[in-house]
Amino acid sequence: MHIHQIPIINYHKIDPLQDIGVTSRRPDMFRSDMQIILKLNYTPITFKDLRQNINIPEKPVIITFDDGYESVYTYAFPIMKKFGFKGVIFIPTDYIGKYNDWDVQFGNKKFKHLTKDQLMQLHDYGFEIGSHTILHRLLTMMSDEKLIVELRDSQQYLQNMLDEKIISISYPFGRFTKRTLRISNQTGYKFGTGSIYYRSVPASLSHLALKRFNIYQFDSQKVFIQKLGGHKMSLISLRDWLIQKGGVATVAYQYIRDLLKD
Repeated sequence: MHIHQIPIINYHKIDPLQDIGVTSRRPDMFRSDMQIILKLNYTPITFKDLRQNINIPEKPVIITFDDGYESVYTYAFPIMKKFGFKGVIFIPTDYIGKYNDWDVQFGNKKFKHLTKDQLMQLHDYGFEIGSHTILHRLLTMMSDEKLIVELRDSQQYLQNMLDEKIISISYPFGRFTKRTLRISNQTGYKFGTGSIYYRSVPASLSHLALKRFNIYQFDSQKVFIQKLGGHKMSLISLRDWLIQKGGVATVAYQYIRDLLKD
């Protein structure tokens, strides 16, 4: 099966606590999602599996987690272990074991990121660890020099920690340009994920611009099944694209904060 035919779904926080954002999924809903994956005979795989071409199942799915929140270890991991599932976790390396100060904070609520020990446990179980850059900044606004540092140094940090090649990258806010893809390719990434985009990219770089669906807190079982089916040109994808545009608030927050630091 070609990589572009494999459904990719993405989570952020798996947490019973209410979050003003829309990217947090309650553990009971996450468990229901995993039950649906099992019932529909999907088998979760990783990008590493694809790279090594190891026993690719008839109906693969790639389950990813952006930002590397501790709730993935606390709530998602025990559920996935019960199902025998694995996934891919994308890490902003400068925030390992720290709180998400990079994000817009309403009511001063903060969420902790995975620690090194938790990452190692997930990795040892079979989860793939990928890069989500160093600082979770919008890559499309960076100079070539800064972009190279974000891509290369985050990759190198994780490689040193895990003692294996890091082959996958998730672009912060799901946004990229052809320049982002080109430099990612030069850095050695083999797979890259964005979100729902209505744009074409060069065929030689398409493996670095894989589309995926975010799973939101209000997605019903019906919507989840539709996303598994890859309804990329539906009203669902248009809705999700508009939701992702809301990430501009965090981008503006980061930009203003960085200016005040300088």
